[in-house]
Amino acid sequence: MQWEKDKEQKNKIQLDTLRPALQKIVTENFNILGWSEDETKVLYEASQSATLPVIIKPPIIGTNSTPEVRQIEKDSVYVYDIKEDKNYLINKGDKKIHVDYELVWFPDSKHLLYIYDHKIDIMEYDRQNITTVYAGPFEHEFVYPWPDGSKIVILTNLSNPYIPSHLYTVSLK
Repeated sequence: MQWEKDKEQKNKIQLDTLRPALQKIVTENFNILGWSEDETKVLYEASQSATLPVIIKPPIIGTNSTPEVRQIEKDSVYVYDIKEDKNYLINKGDKKIHVDYELVWFPDSKHLLYIYDHKIDIMEYDRQNITTVYAGPFEHEFVYPWPDGSKIVILTNLSNPYIPSHLYTVSLK
């Protein structure tokens, strides 16, 4: 399909902008699931277990202080911050999630939507400050952030089986 070819080409272009050492690590160990809007972070599933070497030496002063994970495990989901050379565990591989619709980048490139167990959470890209923003009826495969990040769009029939599902927005303040 054309959209798959377009996505593959966009991934290649984004990979070409990385430092050569990082390109090698990404192509050998990452199954890329999505790039943040500003293209400074990569949501990925580890394609094999490995240790991520430090790319930026010496480390940048004043970076995110959340503990990172450099030892990645096959099938686990992570976010790698390219600018700060930091890697954060999002989900262990033994808790399989459908990343196509259960983890979605938020337009600000700092947050992820996490859809599971009949609720929608928003969390920072380092898995901190998890907040439930909606816990009602909705179609799990259809949750999208509004382009400016002010709301999310869901598909629901509001638990009424006699009406078809419609699009609704949930405002975020």
